[in-house]
Amino acid sequence: MSRTARHEANTAKLEEEEEQVWKAVLEELEEEASECPFCKYMKSGPCGEEFGAWEECVKANRESDEDYVANCQDVTRIMRECVDKNPGYYSAVVQGDQEGEKDAETDA
Repeated sequence: MSRTARHEANTAKLEEEEEQVWKAVLEELEEEASECPFCKYMKSGPCGEEFGAWEECVKANRESDEDYVANCQDVTRIMRECVDKNPGYYSAVVQGDQEGEKDAETDA
């Protein structure tokens, strides 16, 4: 194979690899852009890993039409404990839950 042919083959390969990288970057950006603001907020905080585990559990169970409430109760508890330990960051979440509990007591 001549130098020119090798150069053209290498160039084509590099262009293909670069295109794949850009596609992956664009897919990731689109996914981030479509993510709900609440999810971004939760993932950005100190309980991001716990929220991610909860989110994956719920998603997997919903996709298989299983009871995600029952099946994800352990990861829900772990996430809730983490949120409760970090009131500085999650105060809006904790406050919203407390207001919902008060409303439920009033309705009862």
